[in-house]
Amino acid sequence: ACGTDVLLRARIDRLLAAAPRVGTFLETPAALLLEPEVCDDLSSRAVDSYRLVSRVGAGAMGEVYLAHDTKLDRPVALKTLPLVSPEGARRLRNEARAMAAIQHPNLAVVYAVETWRGTPVLVVEYLPGGTLADRLRGRPLTTGEMLRLGRVLADVLQALHASALVHRDIKPSNIAFDASGTPKLLDFGLSYL
Repeated sequence: ACGTDVLLRARIDRLLAAAPRVGTFLETPAALLLEPEVCDDLSSRAVDSYRLVSRVGAGAMGEVYLAHDTKLDRPVALKTLPLVSPEGARRLRNEARAMAAIQHPNLAVVYAVETWRGTPVLVVEYLPGGTLADRLRGRPLTTGEMLRLGRVLADVLQALHASALVHRDIKPSNIAFDASGTPKLLDFGLSYL
């Protein structure tokens, strides 16, 4: 029924896998019960020139997948919407514009905004070091780590505000780390320009 629509197929697979854990239909939305492991092997699925590898996260506004850019031979993150609506598509495009408006070493880089079978897809720098939320689950930050991160965030927020952009969603899950441990602010879905 999904044909070659890989994103739709991945969503249906996750919903079906979550069904036994839902309980009564209206008590808990199935989307809230989904875990990244539910999407097993996505390596055979592709979105344009991006080969899906795995689902790395989901929030109220979108789902994020690790993908391989087959044209440039690099990992990327693909952010898409769990439910496509004209308002959601507009917000994702606005997020792409906000991310692309400013260059800063502590902002995730947006590479493109694509449309795949009517579904908008944001192509962003992949940050393999996980999020601050992931790190805080392991242990609290030391005072030194906290101060360094605070300085970095203050600097990046100053750059955003100087460009008349307000992020409006600073939280541990929206701060991720590249392979060298450099923190980067991401997820501009609620930003105001």
